[in-house]
Amino acid sequence: MTRQAKDAPPRAQREHLVVTNLDDETIIYDKRTRQATCLNAFAAKVWGLCNGHRSPADITEELNVDDVEA
Repeated sequence: MTRQAKDAPPRAQREHLVVTNLDDETIIYDKRTRQATCLNAFAAKVWGLCNGHRSPADITEELNVDDVEA
């Protein structure tokens, strides 16, 4: 069994998903379901922090209040 790097995305984010970063959004295409999802900049940041090693508390700590649009 191989271990993934702490900051590497989980296998589920690598195997069947195609992630494309655009200027202010991220498109995630699932090859299995043939569905696409568009993430705004904040959601993309949350997605990037979900690596299978960080807890929700860790992710919350990483996010700054300045990241949230009023």
